[in-house]
Amino acid sequence: MRYAADVCTGFRVLLAPVLAWELGRPRDAAGWLPFAIYVAAAATDYGDGVLARSAGTASRRGRVFDHGADALLLFPAFVVLANESRVPWTLPIAAMVAFALYALDGWRRSGSLATIELAGGRSGAVGGVLNYVIGGLATAAVAFDDPDIDAAIYVAAFGVTAVNGAAAIERLTGLVATVRGSPAAGREPRASRSSP
Repeated sequence: MRYAADVCTGFRVLLAPVLAWELGRPRDAAGWLPFAIYVAAAATDYGDGVLARSAGTASRRGRVFDHGADALLLFPAFVVLANESRVPWTLPIAAMVAFALYALDGWRRSGSLATIELAGGRSGAVGGVLNYVIGGLATAAVAFDDPDIDAAIYVAAFGVTAVNGAAAIERLTGLVATVRGSPAAGREPRASRSSP
């Protein structure tokens, strides 16, 4: 029971390349399979948290593993969907930038990659949920193969892009403020040495 949450998260990591592959197949060949894979992966995202809390094994490392698994699942899927013109390219770009800044801020907080401390933000949390929602809708739309549904999801993806952009700006603003407020930021620049 101690490692059940990690097994659940690991299963999501294993599903990530399968999902990306299935999304890249022709729609008539893919059918409902991408959506079924997506639902299974989303279930592991819910399940790993429940298992970790019930077993008392929730940890910083587990949080990093969970969020990393989310990124490995969603970002390749978004890239394939963008390549197929099912979502705009702005979505994977904004989501990846927001996540990279989130991870960078976690590394800054802890000072070590081994003990990274992820701290959520309001727009980042909303963006994370919306990333899962738009991913689910886009994978379901593969089976429907309806231009009107595709168009609606494409437009909705711009809204999700905006939320990811807001999360990136929020995180970047915090990082810049931290750098400006650090003791190193207030030091006088050293005079360059003259060559001998």
